[in-house]
Amino acid sequence: MDGGDAAKVCLEPDLWIWFTRGIRSHRVFLSVRT
Repeated sequence: MDGGDAAKVCLEPDLWIWFTRGIRSHRVFLSVRT
């Protein structure tokens, strides 16, 4: 991650929260599937 990406995360915290939630949901989906 470079400075530009870090700045985007700071400016769009909602997007970052959505991104982390998506990863969490994806992990749950994989664990349920196996």
